[in-house]
Amino acid sequence: MPSRAMLMTGRTLLSQNFADQHPFDQGDFDIRDEKLAPWPRTPEIVWEDLAAYYAMITHLCDQVGTVFQSIKASGKATNTIVVFAEDNGFSVGQHGLLGKQNTYKHSVRVPLPLGFRVQVSLRGRNSRRSLI
Repeated sequence: MPSRAMLMTGRTLLSQNFADQHPFDQGDFDIRDEKLAPWPRTPEIVWEDLAAYYAMITHLCDQVGTVFQSIKASGKATNTIVVFAEDNGFSVGQHGLLGKQNTYKHSVRVPLPLGFRVQVSLRGRNSRRSLI
């Protein structure tokens, strides 16, 4: 993720596979997300989308931190499993696309992070560890 200074200026690094348009017609250029910006895509359009995307991620991280703090404060952290089912990622300029209606890796590899505490034995001693 880019630094906060990069986010503040909106000038994050473009993906190595940034393109101003997709190299071939895959039949979905005029659907939902792809209609949000004109063709060809410009770095300025993608920087604006990336800034909004990273702002959403930053906000989500802050809210997840609040949830974890509340769980810890409740004293139930050792009996709680947290599961985040995530949505597909947006293209934000990769391959000339903006949305997620494609089969590139950035759109189909959906992460499933889990967070929980377990009791493990290290050399005969019990120890609590957080696994994420």
